Amino acid sequence: MTGHDIETFFQAVGQGQTLVSLQHVVSHLRALCGTKAAAGEIASGVEVQIDTPRVYRGKQLPRALPWDVVQRLLKAIDRTTRPYAGAITRCSCSSRPMACVPARSSC
Repeated sequence: MTGHDIETFFQAVGQGQTLVSLQHVVSHLRALCGTKAAAGEIASGVEVQIDTPRVYRGKQLPRALPWDVVQRLLKAIDRTTRPYAGAITRCSCSSRPMACVPARSSC
């Protein structure tokens, strides 16, 4: 196992992962490398060469928007269009945008 192998692995696994999720993958790989090194199957010290991604509290999005921001967002939407109904539903029901299916027009 080489550094290039580890880089290739993280490039493949890291697609679409958040830093928090990637931290879990890194910790599992480090533990595996430590076990394999203790058994003499790979070179010793590989696990300490794998750097853990740093995640800072300010880097993450807030879990919910403040109500005054939600009200300003709703006031900014053109109420004559269909997307307004979806926006008001998502905001008032606190549903995540990814959980909502976009409205499709039959026209």
